[in-house]
Amino acid sequence: MDFTCPDKQQIDIYDIGIVLNNALANAIEATGRLEGKKSIFLHSYIKGNLFFIEVENDFYGELIMDSKTGLPVSSKENQQHHGLGLENIQRCAKNIWEISI
Repeated sequence: MDFTCPDKQQIDIYDIGIVLNNALANAIEATGRLEGKKSIFLHSYIKGNLFFIEVENDFYGELIMDSKTGLPVSSKENQQHHGLGLENIQRCAKNIWEISI
């Protein structure tokens, strides 16, 4: 983990919390399905006026992308009630972007 929260950006800490909660929950769930060694990496950085959060985790399976949302399709059986975490991340990122311009 290498995470630093920006102190001079106009980013609501609540939005950062939503992004981290959803991203890490997804990463923990994905790695929980694996046997043996597994890893999750969390990294943040600032480039210009932009704040980046990267979460990378081990994963086994096929990643299918939704052409409408641009997000991965949930692999859970009841997809109607799942996949909301990535939508929350996308919504927060859009809100942060709109505020910063």
